[in-house]
Amino acid sequence: EYDQSFSGVPVSFQGEAILEERGLMIVSNKNPTVSLRLYGKRSDLSKLDNSNIIVTVDVSKIGEAGEHQLSTGNISYPGDVRNDAISVLNRNPDRITLIVEQKIKKEIPVNIVYTGTVQEEFIADKDNALLDYNTVSIEGPASTVDQIAQAVIEVDLDDKNESFSDSYAYTLCDSSGVPVDSANVETNIASVNLTLYIQRVKEIPLVVTVLEGGGATEK
Repeated sequence: EYDQSFSGVPVSFQGEAILEERGLMIVSNKNPTVSLRLYGKRSDLSKLDNSNIIVTVDVSKIGEAGEHQLSTGNISYPGDVRNDAISVLNRNPDRITLIVEQKIKKEIPVNIVYTGTVQEEFIADKDNALLDYNTVSIEGPASTVDQIAQAVIEVDLDDKNESFSDSYAYTLCDSSGVPVDSANVETNIASVNLTLYIQRVKEIPLVVTVLEGGGATEK
């Protein structure tokens, strides 16, 4: 028998579905790892690596938003290695800290920001731009979702001279157009399709034809 160290062992969460039913979600430390020093028979330890050691943390007991510390003591091994055949000499960390927030959902408008200008003698009909989605549904931690006010797509019109239809990724922004860190936010669509008509503009002379009569002449 001897001891062996394993680093970078991933920690999985148990009971996240129950957490979601309560309208809660984990927003920090979502992919934690632990280092383990294990003791047992060489034949058993040789079968282990950081991909088949299972460390689980039960989050189903979390009932409210806030900071929570949970034990990383629930460890299991592959089917042919008995749990009671392995002793844990050291576990680092022995507890992990999770930040849990209320999960909320809302609809935000899609807004277009135009850059550049079309070619001379052409005009972009911005007032009648067509979007396949005018709103985006977002869901995530309240502290982040409350900041998001719009989904912004940036459309480059530089040197355009004909109508076009294209797909654009959007950026989640606050009311001032500043991007919001939305790593924990889920959306119902990945992109928005825009159809924009570009029209030719030119000046033509206005000709007035005068029908003389009743003593009135063109002069």
